[in-house]
Amino acid sequence: AIASGFLTGGVLAARGGWKAASRNAVIGGVLLGIIEGVAALLMKSTSKTPREMALEQMEQTKQMDEYQKRSDSGEASGMQGWVQYLQASGMAPSMGAASSGSG
Repeated sequence: AIASGFLTGGVLAARGGWKAASRNAVIGGVLLGIIEGVAALLMKSTSKTPREMALEQMEQTKQMDEYQKRSDSGEASGMQGWVQYLQASGMAPSMGAASSGSG
């Protein structure tokens, strides 16, 4: 990508002579280098490591197993069952003590 910025800057400024073409080629290369660097930093800072993904998957598996046990024992039924299922699968936020009351 950096080489393409270098070549594009040079080709677009070719009418101005070698001096203008070389200057614009360097500027084009530097600009695309900065853009690629920022994109790489953003990707690195926002992506999860394999360890984090594995821990998250283990936690979700544990929550799904707990839900399955409650479902088999009859504790999770009706709307409460769906809420617990969504919480266990990570699709809904945990409600804490608010969802543990009996009705």
